[in-house]
Amino acid sequence: MVVKAQAWTTGRAGKGLIRFVGSVEDAEQAAAAILATQVGDFPVTEVLVEERVAVATERYAGIILDDRRRCPVLLLSARG
Repeated sequence: MVVKAQAWTTGRAGKGLIRFVGSVEDAEQAAAAILATQVGDFPVTEVLVEERVAVATERYAGIILDDRRRCPVLLLSARG
């Protein structure tokens, strides 16, 4: 399984906010540790637990707000 913090931040894996676990007990411990974390001034209040699957390639997709253009911008990348 994979336990992921649901937080508005980049680089979640490097911050310990994404954890790979092998049992329900490990998932509970990982979720508790992640929920005890703060990202900047904001506490992590939600986690997502999902099945870990083998992935051939990963892609990043995101929508950000461009302050200068005052509109949403769609980002697609082969790297996160």
